[in-house]
Amino acid sequence: MNQQPKHVLYSLLPKSAYQAMRNGWHQLLRLRHEGFYTAYYRRRLWPKILTTPPVYTDPLGEASEVSVHLMCHQPDYLAAIWALKSFYYQARVSFPLVMHVQGPCTSKLEADLRAHFPAARLIFQQEANSVVEAFLLKHQLKNLHRVRSRVPMMQKLTDNMIMGGSRHVLNIDSDILFFNEPTELTASRATQALFQRDYQDSYVITTERARADFGVELQPQLCAGLALISPALFDWQRCESYFAHPAFSALNGQAEQTIYALEASRSRQVAYLPASYEISPGGKVDCSALKARHYAGPSRALFTHEGIPYLIRSGFLENLQRTFTRREPALAGAIRGDSF
Repeated sequence: MNQQPKHVLYSLLPKSAYQAMRNGWHQLLRLRHEGFYTAYYRRRLWPKILTTPPVYTDPLGEASEVSVHLMCHQPDYLAAIWALKSFYYQARVSFPLVMHVQGPCTSKLEADLRAHFPAARLIFQQEANSVVEAFLLKHQLKNLHRVRSRVPMMQKLTDNMIMGGSRHVLNIDSDILFFNEPTELTASRATQALFQRDYQDSYVITTERARADFGVELQPQLCAGLALISPALFDWQRCESYFAHPAFSALNGQAEQTIYALEASRSRQVAYLPASYEISPGGKVDCSALKARHYAGPSRALFTHEGIPYLIRSGFLENLQRTFTRREPALAGAIRGDSF
């Protein structure tokens, strides 16, 4: 929907009617993009996760070594529940959980997230804007402030790192499913920044330009959608200075991942997750041989056609009924196993 008609409709219609029309328009665009069959299959499969018990996680505190951070919004929050429950089930940990809800939040969205992750910290857009924008303006990070307000992907950098709340942050995108125990993410103390290896460089700058203009040996194919990293790694003034470079002049969704890669590469503390953490442009794989698959870009439809059906066939939903049956957060540590 173009900006000018949106403003006209917003001024003429009651807020509820405008929101309903806007949601309907977005649903139509999504149907056109993913196709009728995938949309039908998604509507059948995704809600099945709502029949499973809640996952109790540890409270977030200053002594927290690792916290899990995930961003979601209205269209993908059920996928986010699948992603997180598959992680906590396979990992057998109870790391504190922080969920960043971008954009408008319906009462059902909030109720579902609170029901399934009762001890999680939910950060809604208004709170995130208040905290993060105040930080950016206080430190005169005007470029980061400008790009964050216009490119939602930038919030995965600014919000996750500024509001991290722990010594390390584990980023998990909502389009990731876990099939076996992700020991690399839970069994070490992560002295390095640990990234999933992408199938291509998704940066706004080339390796040659990064070396010549920033003096950084930019490591290839870093994916910040599944990464274990310390917020202390980031020099925010340096991040701000990147935007003076022509490569960052356009409002590009890959700027966030480029800054992750530049700062991690600058510190020379980069390590990669093994190939069992799959991310590829498409094609079905043997999920049983993987620890996780990131259904990014062209492979997005396989989240619904491959990943969720595999979990259902493997008894994942039934196993959750037996595993996550606790009703008291204090007992959540029983699923932790040997970690950190």
